[in-house]
Amino acid sequence: MPEHPLAVGRALLVLTHPDRMPAQAIERVSGWVSRPRCVRSDSQTAILQVDAVARGRRAPLAHACRELGLDHALLREPRSFDGYGVLVCDMDSTLITIECIDELAARMGCGEAVAALTARAMTDDHVDYDQSLRSRVRLLAGLPISDLEWVYAHRLTLTPGAEAFVADAQAASLHTGIVSGGFDYFTERLRCRLAFAFAHGNRLVVRDGVLTGEMCGPLVNAAYKAAALTQVCREQACPPARAIAVGDGANDLGMMAVAGLAVGFRPKDIVAAYADVVIWSRLDRLGDLLSAGHQAWVEMMAG
Repeated sequence: MPEHPLAVGRALLVLTHPDRMPAQAIERVSGWVSRPRCVRSDSQTAILQVDAVARGRRAPLAHACRELGLDHALLREPRSFDGYGVLVCDMDSTLITIECIDELAARMGCGEAVAALTARAMTDDHVDYDQSLRSRVRLLAGLPISDLEWVYAHRLTLTPGAEAFVADAQAASLHTGIVSGGFDYFTERLRCRLAFAFAHGNRLVVRDGVLTGEMCGPLVNAAYKAAALTQVCREQACPPARAIAVGDGANDLGMMAVAGLAVGFRPKDIVAAYADVVIWSRLDRLGDLLSAGHQAWVEMMAG
């Protein structure tokens, strides 16, 4: 069936709960959208046709869904996973549960101070990200390279559903990659572990087996992430509208602006207000949200 957008200014809002939709959930969420009309509902999923909400203005909707334990997707052109061609993921606090730089700083005895700086950089797009990252990395000077292996082996854990999420995307023939402001020591290992096609991360300088506190090569910041997504779309002959960007922090907004579908996984408020899809439960819920929205759209077109 050929694809057509919804009526001008309208979208499908897909709501899912991992167990059971709370009572009055549809009514409560409907208070934060205009002209809601329920298309379908069952014990775990509800789909509403609503007026589209511009990126950057979705904070009240995201907040209401979080309070109700709902994952949600606001879809202008509903597609299932195989309707996309490229998927680019952040790493720290997205594919994995930790911020690697905070764990490395903890090995140096300055974990709390660095974690506070990391949190600020991820939640405030007015922070000079480049300066913040360089100042945090300088505090790692003298850390043995063996501590990076310790963090990978003992602290790095995949987020719930990450493995299935990546496998689902690859089964749908998406070209998948990691573009992270974290470190290539970790992104490269995850690339191999989860069979990503590519991985970009910041490169730490090592001398005599210890970190110097410096980085080399281009800095992977918001602009780099946006450029990397644009480049891979060009290489794959994939329109950016059919690309998915997944992240959690302010430095992911650049690539989210390029991608047709912006996905926030347990996102900071600034990202939750911008993302088309917000997931609080498991990363592999993305495929379910997209499939539900696409199926509802197909039925609407047929009916």
